[in-house]
Amino acid sequence: MSIRPYELAALLDRLAPNADPGVRARALASSWADPFLELLGAEAVHTLDASPYEGADIVHSLNEPLPTDLCERFSVVIDGGTLEHVFNIPVALDNVMKLLRPNGVFMACGPGNNQIGAGFFQFSPELYFRTFSPPNGFRVLGLYLAAAGQTHWWQVRDPAESGRPSFFRASGETRILCVARKDDPDGHLREIPTQSKYTTAWDAAAGSPAAVGPQAEQERTVPPLKRRVFDVLPRGVVSGYRDWRTVRRTRRRSPGDLRRVDPLTMTFEESRNG
Repeated sequence: MSIRPYELAALLDRLAPNADPGVRARALASSWADPFLELLGAEAVHTLDASPYEGADIVHSLNEPLPTDLCERFSVVIDGGTLEHVFNIPVALDNVMKLLRPNGVFMACGPGNNQIGAGFFQFSPELYFRTFSPPNGFRVLGLYLAAAGQTHWWQVRDPAESGRPSFFRASGETRILCVARKDDPDGHLREIPTQSKYTTAWDAAAGSPAAVGPQAEQERTVPPLKRRVFDVLPRGVVSGYRDWRTVRRTRRRSPGDLRRVDPLTMTFEESRNG
């Protein structure tokens, strides 16, 4: 997760207009998020890593179960791009859940698409919806998709509520942003998630998975003429066309499941209830 200095300055003007000039200058000069989080009101900021080489004050591999002295220690846990680099992802997710105190908040900014090679994994919205769910003592407060080059975000509806997956395509990198709360003091990964489209189909078939056949996605190929036109057009024009096509396909394939929101003007309650 990264932000340019001028973007951070604009964000500080909006979120912390009366910040101490010295602390503000430190936040703008730092390569880490710690000063920025302190400006937002964090009383203490700790960093967990598998290695001490970047100065983490808590050294522990998320591939391994969390030691008891770290359980229920934090009110907020932020994943700015860590979980996709951890191979043992079920254990890592369970660790994240156990780090939080009751009513603690998990915030994630993970890779959604077009970032092959950045880590072991790219994530789908349903990974967060099914993991940070009431059976595991959590509730997703908001989940969004942010595509590179687009000034707006897409708020995602839980596929378990809509009864179908939320499809999304974009020409550039797409990040997933998730905010979830620990409602149960004993919340952790106690139920292995299953995609809702399968549990819904199995329930509809009276609990018989064998009665549900495979649902293959129909992939469209680019016609040869259109491909030749793309080859001669400026990249910006092609990217704009593909983003427009993304909006059209999104609204056609997932009506009501994805909603455009402006991250600079929305409030959190509006993003949840709008």
